[in-house]
Amino acid sequence: MVSTHVRLSQSSIYRENYILQGSVLTIPSLTGNTLNEREKINIEVVEAFTFADIPLEKIEKLKPFLIKYCKNGGLITGANQLREKYLPLLYEIELQNLKNSIIDKIICITIDETTDRCGRHAVNLLFSFDNQTKLARTEFLSIVNASSISQFVMDILHFYKIPYKNIIFFISDNASYMKLAYSHLSPFLPRMKHNCCLAHILNLIGETWVDFKKFELVDRLVANFKTIFVYNSQRKIRWKEHLSRNNIESPTLALLPVKTQ
Repeated sequence: MVSTHVRLSQSSIYRENYILQGSVLTIPSLTGNTLNEREKINIEVVEAFTFADIPLEKIEKLKPFLIKYCKNGGLITGANQLREKYLPLLYEIELQNLKNSIIDKIICITIDETTDRCGRHAVNLLFSFDNQTKLARTEFLSIVNASSISQFVMDILHFYKIPYKNIIFFISDNASYMKLAYSHLSPFLPRMKHNCCLAHILNLIGETWVDFKKFELVDRLVANFKTIFVYNSQRKIRWKEHLSRNNIESPTLALLPVKTQ
């Protein structure tokens, strides 16, 4: 518990310093539209690395190759500066692009809560518009309930300056606090309807079927079928010979059943 608290404290301090430092470095460049050649190249490097899920520290091992074979490769900075200067700058650029892309658009909100490896409640909110879906924000909430979710949604709408009438769907799981959050938001968002996430619904149905008593016979049949092939090598050989006689190319064993198949 103590180590978890220390990690959370350190991460929160780092996040605050990161945001503060990023805002100081990025806002003047964006407002003045004065990106020079070095800034453009390093921003594109960060964009390529983040899109490919490559850690920025890997640039240190690639720099000798880039300097030798790539034009302007010497303009690429080290990992620390990419992380401290150009990653926040790229974030501000992408954020502004998202703000511009949702102007006067009809938007569906998708919201879900998960837990990260530090045990924090991470709430993700996505915008769906024009056949595309974009992550609007990930927020770490100390308490997850209907009030905190409602406040989080309203803060996002105000931050992106989205008119209330442009929100038409609130998509979430079937949790009771999400349903209550919708009831809190609906008076302010008159066009918004609630829709439970289809993936969550199918998951609930699947979990119900697993323990459904009338499927006991099917479970027994599947288990026996699995036993036939797992514990008898001769049956495996005869099964492949049967497939070969019926003109099946590259015969293989039947898939062993699991919960999902």
